[in-house]
Amino acid sequence: MSNHVAIIGAGQAGLQVALGLRERGHRGPVTLIGNEPHLPYHRPPLSKRGIAELIGPDDLAIRTRGFIEKAGVTLRLDTRVTSIDRQAHHLLLGSGERVGYDRLVLATGSVPRRLSLAGAGLPNVVSLKDFADLDRLRGLLVGASRTVIVGGGFVGLELAGSLTATGISVTVLEAAPRLLARVASADLSAHIEAAHLARGVAVRTGVSVASIEGDARATSVMLASGETVATDLVIVGIGADADDRLASAAGVLTDRGILVDANGRTSDPDIYAAGDCARFDHPVYGVALR
Repeated sequence: MSNHVAIIGAGQAGLQVALGLRERGHRGPVTLIGNEPHLPYHRPPLSKRGIAELIGPDDLAIRTRGFIEKAGVTLRLDTRVTSIDRQAHHLLLGSGERVGYDRLVLATGSVPRRLSLAGAGLPNVVSLKDFADLDRLRGLLVGASRTVIVGGGFVGLELAGSLTATGISVTVLEAAPRLLARVASADLSAHIEAAHLARGVAVRTGVSVASIEGDARATSVMLASGETVATDLVIVGIGADADDRLASAAGVLTDRGILVDANGRTSDPDIYAAGDCARFDHPVYGVALR
């Protein structure tokens, strides 16, 4: 038996699984499959250094190609897995190729939530998840002087600070009564809001977006109150959902994420999940968390 471990998702979780297997003495083949053409890279800097500097994927690479290959990990980048055949233990790739596995790890991450309202599909309404999104955002920022960010979470606020530092006027629209309401105390929220206000960011909390106005491009955001906020582009930062689509289509149990036990194992004993896509029962809080 080859004991081949295939990993879908070449982000930080997927790479760490691959390297961790080698560090723990796994001798069988390890294949790391990612749908982006880049080496696994750090994503948090996209909303910070990615705005201030003209960085590329190699600047944020977690490990070099040489390091990964020396560890005995086979990289399959720019490769999309379209389905999992659990009975046959193989993956179907977008190219039509089939890749067998003995054990499978799903590290498919998350997908940004989209706005479900009129105008959300206009070309200058964007989110930020990967380098393709960053390149698109950089192009839209050329000649722009004002931006609306929908969502006062971490990514939205990081972008607000980065964009303001470049001289772009930024308005943050948050539906909750305060910034970071789900993850921070009221005192911390107030401190962060004050810091952004001091840097020139306009912060509007407790407001709902009704639609995005414009014909070929977004030109303003209409609030539920009827007020409009003019803009050159709209950045959506309203959170992300676990990417459990492959798992769900294959019949692996999911519930707002891929359900795993304390060892990261899914309902299929030969399939595991790790990172943003996984959901497990927390031993302290007594609820399932990602």
